[in-house]
Amino acid sequence: MENTAMQGEVMIYGVGVGQSGTRSLAKLMNGVWEGLPHICKEAVDYYLTGVREPVLIDKLKERAKIETFFIGNNKQSLVIDLIHEIDPTATFVWQIREPIGNIQALRKRGSYLIEGPSRRERIFPRGGFGEFKDHFSKICWLWKEKNLLIEQMLKKLGVKYRVVFADDIPYRLGVDCKDDLEIFDKQQKYLEDNIFPLWNRYEKEYSEESKNFVREMQCKTLNNFSIL
Repeated sequence: MENTAMQGEVMIYGVGVGQSGTRSLAKLMNGVWEGLPHICKEAVDYYLTGVREPVLIDKLKERAKIETFFIGNNKQSLVIDLIHEIDPTATFVWQIREPIGNIQALRKRGSYLIEGPSRRERIFPRGGFGEFKDHFSKICWLWKEKNLLIEQMLKKLGVKYRVVFADDIPYRLGVDCKDDLEIFDKQQKYLEDNIFPLWNRYEKEYSEESKNFVREMQCKTLNNFSIL
C-alpha cells in the first residue's frame, strides 16, 4: 500500500497492549511502528497523574506530522484523548491479542521484572499493585486494564475506530512462548475469574468486525480509507 499521509488523508493510530502485534500491523499497512519522538515515559506519566505536560503535547504534535498514514505503538493507548484533541480527524485501529498468547509474550519479555529505565515505562495501578503480588497477576492486570482503557476511551470520545484480533491477521507474532504453558494450567481459576470473561465478551462483540477488517485490508481498500 502506498503512503497516503502526504495526500492529505487522515492519520490512523494503532493501539493495543504491549506484545499484541502493533509492530507487525504497522509493517503490513506500510506504516511506521513507534514513531519519533518517543512518548513512552511521558504517556505513562499522563496515565498515572492525569497531568498534561507540555513536553508530551509537543511530542504528540510532532508525531502527527510524520509522513505516513499509520503509526502503531502500544503507548499511544494511554493518550488517545490527547491525540484526538490535537487531531480531531485521527482514527484508530485497536488490536487485541488473545490473553494466553499476549500474557505469555509479556512474561517472556520480562514485564515488571526487568530492572533499569524501562521500568518507568510500565503502567501500574495508581494505588500500587496491592493484591497483584506476583509476576503473573501483574501481567494479567496489564492485559485487562489496557484493553478496558482503550475501549472506554474510544467509545467515550466517539472517534472513528476499527477492531482487529491479532490472530486474524496472517503474520507470525513476535514471541513464541509455548514452553511455559504449564503456568496457565496452575492459574486456570485466576484466569477464569479475572481474564476470560472479558476476552469472551470481546470475541462475541468484535469477532465479525475483525474478520471484516482483515478482508478489507487484504483487498487493499485501506488506500481509500473505506475501512474507516
